[in-house]
Amino acid sequence: MSDLLLDAVARRVDAADAVWQTDHTLTLQLDQTGVQRVEERSSQRTQLRVLRHGRLGVVGSESPDDLSLAEMAMARVREGPTVELLLPVPAPTHPVETSSPKALHAGVHDLVMVARALYARLESTALQLQVWVERSIGEVRVANTRGVTAQYDVSLVGIGARVVPTDGEVPCCVHVAQCRFPDTADFEDIVDEVGRRLQGSRRVGSVLPPTLPVIFAPDAVATLLHPIRSAAIPLQSDPQEMHPIEVDSTLGLWDDPWAPGRPGSRPIDDDGVVTRPVPLVEEGRLVGYIADVELGSRTNRPSTGHGSRGGTDLSTPRFSNLRMLPGRESLPSLLQEVGNGLLVHTLDPLGGNLRDGRMHARALWCHRIHNGEIAERIEGVVLAGSVFDMLRRVIGLSRTVRWVGSCELPYLAIDRVSVRCLQS
Repeated sequence: MSDLLLDAVARRVDAADAVWQTDHTLTLQLDQTGVQRVEERSSQRTQLRVLRHGRLGVVGSESPDDLSLAEMAMARVREGPTVELLLPVPAPTHPVETSSPKALHAGVHDLVMVARALYARLESTALQLQVWVERSIGEVRVANTRGVTAQYDVSLVGIGARVVPTDGEVPCCVHVAQCRFPDTADFEDIVDEVGRRLQGSRRVGSVLPPTLPVIFAPDAVATLLHPIRSAAIPLQSDPQEMHPIEVDSTLGLWDDPWAPGRPGSRPIDDDGVVTRPVPLVEEGRLVGYIADVELGSRTNRPSTGHGSRGGTDLSTPRFSNLRMLPGRESLPSLLQEVGNGLLVHTLDPLGGNLRDGRMHARALWCHRIHNGEIAERIEGVVLAGSVFDMLRRVIGLSRTVRWVGSCELPYLAIDRVSVRCLQS
């Protein structure tokens, strides 16, 4: 069908490309009453993009065999935006693990077995417990009139738990997601993380100093990095004018679409550009960016293979897998170095400005650190300030890393973070 759709417009346009995406998702939820919900849904999307006399036309459909898209695109291009778009030519792709046979063939019975196994491990820790498993499989195909044609299978399996502890009503939510089917190690990762968050008794409200050293767990680090992710998507046209970010020299960050079996892994992007790892922060300085074909054309930069498309939306740059360089310290040694402070497991952004790094966020799960040991849990803690300023005051990073969705991150200790407690 890719040939037919592109053939229908090839002689009438300067260039054209298309992306086809299919998805079949199976979701299962389980609680103390047994299997609570099983849901199955499928989708398929086609997007055709044409360029004629410098104008762009983009149309989409939920049918993979919709040849009417060709005529719709030709009508759309007459009033489309003016762009200078150079589509890629064929290039060798790097072998990337984007799916697993077990995930591709897993059914309801397999998901029930996984959910029950995790439920059994966590049942004793909770007042209320809900476990969920979701398996998505599909295919991505891209092609253009310059000879690019590629396709790859995708699978993604997420497994998680929502735990209401016996001493309170604030739920603890933990999950992992990857291309392969979960195994015992994934169960242990979830169980260990739940154990870390439920450690210690709960205290509602506390008097805190205005600033404290804080250890951010990997889930919280993922939120903390949002301003850097924003800065790595260029707005200006001069490639030399990178956002002037300087943070601690121990920090290193890169985008890795080749990480085996991870949610953002892909050999080629939706624009047909071959992917590659992209360094973003080296020795504390922003050194790289991500761009798709359309953003690259507007900012005078080459695409980095980060195009994401679907429906009738224009292409947008999308990160693949964000990875942070780990440190050399263990978590216990970081706790000892901090002495007295906070361990923040998760952050809920309440507002701020991503471009200048200002942040205002609530710590959904937070522990006091007392004399180098994890003490009681505190609710109602809010952190504020400039993320870029915080990242210049790094105390240390752990050598232990954890995957949080499509991010691989260590524990990160930062000095003098502005904190307050809403109940104090």
